[in-house]
Amino acid sequence: MINEVTVQELNQLLPTSPIIIDIREPHELFTGFIPGVVNIPMMTLALNHEDYMKPDQTIYIVCEHGVRSVQLIEVFAAMYPKMINVTGGTELYARFFPLDQFNEEGEYHGNRI
Repeated sequence: MINEVTVQELNQLLPTSPIIIDIREPHELFTGFIPGVVNIPMMTLALNHEDYMKPDQTIYIVCEHGVRSVQLIEVFAAMYPKMINVTGGTELYARFFPLDQFNEEGEYHGNRI
């Protein structure tokens, strides 16, 4: 069973600065991203998960539609039981809430945990 959160629930959590990992490829972020995300592409996270996650951390995983995030969570659920899928992904989030964008210089400083 996969833990899930709606985009509305995630948006309510944003003031608490949750760990949100956007597993899309960097070029996909140019369409916008959920405020406060850390961009770690799916393959990078899969190969180096111990560098980015701890088993006791609550970590929200998001992609464009929620498909890749489910796939990743299915693989790592036993090791990281507090991974939570953002249902509907960034696309659904954007239907209800504004996305962050890169600044005029094309800079994005969200790649930190």
